[in-house]
Amino acid sequence: VCPYKGTAQYWSASIESVQHTDIAWGYADPVPEAAKIAGLVCFYNEKVDVELDGVALSRPISPFA
Repeated sequence: VCPYKGTAQYWSASIESVQHTDIAWGYADPVPEAAKIAGLVCFYNEKVDVELDGVALSRPISPFA
């Protein structure tokens, strides 16, 4: 639960028989002040490969990794 956004949902994925836990999250029903983020999904760039304009970004080191 985030006091600024509300209660998040988390998603996991099974890819090639490997379970990847909590790689994405979102807010289906955020607090009214954060209504614009309803239905959006965010990915932990510590856990997925991210490319920006065709260039692979390095994965940050963080508590979420």
